[in-house]
Amino acid sequence: MVIEQLRSLPIGVPDWKEIRNENLFFVDKTSKIRALVTDQRKVFVARPRRMGKSILCSMLDELFTKGDANFEDTAIYGPWPESDRFPVIKISFIEVSGDNTDDFEIGLKVVLLTAYDRAGFDVDNIKLDLPLQLFLGKLSKASWGQRLVFLIDEWDHPLSVNLDKGEVFDAIQKKLRVFYTWLRNLDNVRFVLVTGIMRYTDSSLFTGQDIQDISMNPDYADLLGYTEDEVRTCYAPYLRAAAGLMGLSEDELLNQIKLHYDGFCFDYDAKVKLFCPLSINKFFAPVASKLDSPSKPYFGSYWMDSSNATDALRSYLCGHSLDVDTLMSMCGQHVVISHSDLSSPTKFADINIRQILVQSGYLSLRRVTDDTKDNSVKKRQYVCGFTNFEVASEFAEVLTKCLVNNVNYDASSQLGVIHSALLAGDFERMLMCINELLCQVRFDVMASAQEKHYRTFIAMWLRSERIAVVEEAANNLGSCDLVVTTPHRIYVVELKRLYGDSVTDENIRNVFAKAEQQVDDKGYSNNILDRSKPVTGVAVVIADRYRQIVGWRTFDEYDVVHEGFIKPLTLRNKHEYDKVTDVTLQDS
Repeated sequence: MVIEQLRSLPIGVPDWKEIRNENLFFVDKTSKIRALVTDQRKVFVARPRRMGKSILCSMLDELFTKGDANFEDTAIYGPWPESDRFPVIKISFIEVSGDNTDDFEIGLKVVLLTAYDRAGFDVDNIKLDLPLQLFLGKLSKASWGQRLVFLIDEWDHPLSVNLDKGEVFDAIQKKLRVFYTWLRNLDNVRFVLVTGIMRYTDSSLFTGQDIQDISMNPDYADLLGYTEDEVRTCYAPYLRAAAGLMGLSEDELLNQIKLHYDGFCFDYDAKVKLFCPLSINKFFAPVASKLDSPSKPYFGSYWMDSSNATDALRSYLCGHSLDVDTLMSMCGQHVVISHSDLSSPTKFADINIRQILVQSGYLSLRRVTDDTKDNSVKKRQYVCGFTNFEVASEFAEVLTKCLVNNVNYDASSQLGVIHSALLAGDFERMLMCINELLCQVRFDVMASAQEKHYRTFIAMWLRSERIAVVEEAANNLGSCDLVVTTPHRIYVVELKRLYGDSVTDENIRNVFAKAEQQVDDKGYSNNILDRSKPVTGVAVVIADRYRQIVGWRTFDEYDVVHEGFIKPLTLRNKHEYDKVTDVTLQDS
């Protein structure tokens, strides 16, 4: 097939001048930028990593220092409201070390001196060994009489990487309080933009009303990130080329892209859903290849795999143990968060995992709860779920670390074996691997585990790029525990618990029969619309005595039945498990 030549995508290019000089593709967001600088003076915007905060700062830098000359063919060209040029102080706290207080203060001073020097100010005589407050006063004197623009990217990074180190967190926060008190009191400022992920109090950034938090303002909900309409229209040639290479219609492909990468949501009414720019650009990058021929895109975990996307979450989990209820709600995606938790600055001692998961992008706002839609801002609450399939499939490893209460536990290899075993139809190996995980889950979690919890754990561990899982798939007669879709088959799974101490083959077979009868009586396969794949019924039996899986049976429309019995993992048969679940084994 002939594919039109497409512009390269700006992957890892947060610099507007480079995008223009290299004629790279971009989605025009400049009408929103014009509204931002016209209507606002000092603003804070919270967004997860890789949503475009850095390129926004770069575009504003270009506009304020040089005007709109480099913005031809964009919405802001011509209507750019500023005829003056302004010195821009642009810094990123990603460049400032947060390991200890002294290194942080030196790092902050260095990036500020660099930024002031770049803006044309004489700062050669300002010494790094000055106390921070006096150092900042020298910067004010160096820029006296000039109207400045401040662009501060990832303001919270030094704090977020120290959520497991309370003393370091507090010490750095005191330094930031000095910095933001100075910034807020400057009277020669044209515009201030501060970006980040989390809102931490006691830093002076959110003191008073002069810096406006527009993070949940519906007018700026799509300032960063791409809407479905933008993907459908702006990426139309990429969508067309990718669909052809993948053998799909454009609508089919767009639905798959939505499933994997859509769902980020930041507005007050929880209505505007967005794609992560990094994920979209990486997905389409193969079709814009400058090599001999474009290659077929694939659904990779681009956002989850991007560097530093998990800073706050990782450092929080290193210093905190989650309670059972919170763990269960996270695994089951039954997380509710208040508007206050999302929009109010938080003290170190009050930071909770829900705030980190939502503000970091792992969980996203699905809807306003029915009983708080018409209430005041203070009472408004949101139902949250995994942002999209990309996040859900990869987040299993993070949640597993929480379940076993070990942030260093490497679950990825075990999950990889589970996925490969299912794809190969090897139920014994897959379920033995799941047993190994169940045996490592904390006692206080398993002691109160119900069937729905086992269902949620298993669903979480089965999901991958190639395996889709739906819990409680409902029809007109009931709901099936799990519907698992692989590239070549659909599995309708019914979980059953075996109560009591008598775990015999006969008792397990009796439970098989009940599960198989329920699948038939409730017509659990009747509402599966994909007729291109065979459907297999699966009964899985969990013994309460061991809190492990002890047997499985598969059955299909041709009455082909296979079953197996699994011995619970113990010290005496661990070597048997090791032979089957060894991560070095290769599937045929």
